[in-house]
Amino acid sequence: MTFATTWRGPRALVAAASGLAIAAASLTVAAPAANAAGSLTGPSTAGVSQSVTVTLAGAPAGLVDLTNTNTGQEISSATAGLGDQTLSFYFTTPSSPTTLNLVAYQNGAQVSSNNLVISVGAIGTTTTISAPNTTKVGTSTKITATVTSLNGSQYSPPGQVVIKDATGATLQTMGLTNGPGAGQSYAYWRWTPTTAGTFYFTATYVPAGGSQASGSTSAQDAISATASGGVISLTAPPTMTQNVPVTLTATIVPSNTQGTVGFTLNGAPISAAIP
Repeated sequence: MTFATTWRGPRALVAAASGLAIAAASLTVAAPAANAAGSLTGPSTAGVSQSVTVTLAGAPAGLVDLTNTNTGQEISSATAGLGDQTLSFYFTTPSSPTTLNLVAYQNGAQVSSNNLVISVGAIGTTTTISAPNTTKVGTSTKITATVTSLNGSQYSPPGQVVIKDATGATLQTMGLTNGPGAGQSYAYWRWTPTTAGTFYFTATYVPAGGSQASGSTSAQDAISATASGGVISLTAPPTMTQNVPVTLTATIVPSNTQGTVGFTLNGAPISAAIP
């Protein structure tokens, strides 16, 4: 085969080839990139040992792991079906303050378009005090103080509770025991009233050194001490009409109090002794 060209001056393109070659190239098809379009959402702060939920919107199908990139530790996992959907991850935060840097992974590839940072700090508490409404003079009465971690935390607050009376005087200081429920600590004290009257108590939680829980004080609780152990109250109409019968009601607390009730008017009996 012969090739020829015609010369037409300096602007002409001269090309010659003595052979024809067909070049071949290989085509490589790469695997599709990992889907990193999912949106990771959840709280920015939490308390220690607190139950937390994190969600991944637009999750790919299959098993997805929630990982703390600070430590490389898998925190939780969940499985999505076909199609984009929202996955929920449930886990409990560590028992000491830290920062969680969370990312969603699938087969080692990130599938969340963002990192979720959760700062884990000290947990708040509530303190309650409970005791019978009434007690008998000279009888031992159990007064219980309970400290509970807030927001569903399972952290049992360590330390002491201080019991004070209405004047603010300290009556008792007690160490706490874990329980009775998750995220709680308690202590109890047996108090014996020596005189009749109404007595008021509060309990204050004092965290132990290194505790991850903050202190709190209970509302005031009242106990009525009487000679019988019961309290009686009278209910009567606010107004009365001469010669028109009215009903007078006596209420005794507690309900298992034994004895009788009698009504008087200006100190003079107006009823028999009623069981």
